[in-house]
Amino acid sequence: MPRVFPHFAPREYLVSGAADYHYPWYGMKPPQSLFSLTNQNLTVYLSPKVGSSGDKWGREMFLGRFQHTVDSKGRVSIPVKFREALASPNGASSEMMIISTDFDRCLVAYPIPEWRQIEEKIRKLPMMDRGVKDFLRFFYSWAVECPLDRQGRILIPPALREYANLYRDAILIGMANKIEFWDLERWKEREIQVSKQADRISETLANLGM
Repeated sequence: MPRVFPHFAPREYLVSGAADYHYPWYGMKPPQSLFSLTNQNLTVYLSPKVGSSGDKWGREMFLGRFQHTVDSKGRVSIPVKFREALASPNGASSEMMIISTDFDRCLVAYPIPEWRQIEEKIRKLPMMDRGVKDFLRFFYSWAVECPLDRQGRILIPPALREYANLYRDAILIGMANKIEFWDLERWKEREIQVSKQADRISETLANLGM
């Protein structure tokens, strides 16, 4: 049977693949529902529900998928729907996101309020733990502040594009409180891998009352 781990994990996916390694964030609760598909099991993280149209901070959520082209300068258009979700509850628009890497060889873009929430959780982690230190080095060393231009495009730095193989066709995935940037072909491969685990995923969710 798949196992359930009640700790905080850096990979926050609805359904996603990862290397067969679990990070020891002992005693931490995840910030949202996470489903992490490893090579040998399915790990499910559950948390309190949020509203149907907004997250627990009152912002609209990032939902859906959108295919876009990375231009020669490394710019990607952020879908209008996602830009609307970047707006704060008072209607002010955010023109900055923080992009970092993910262990699935994709990129993850966080709105500033979400990034601050992550930083608060990170401060509670056991900083002397080797796994925690390894994760923080990986996570913070790749992080870059990326503003949106007037056309709603975001410029992805060359090193991040190389890491995620984002050179031409990209797909942007809404993940409720953040956005993932995938190379289109790599995303298709991931979908195939996840579809092969559909029965196990359904069984696990059923056992958890979902």
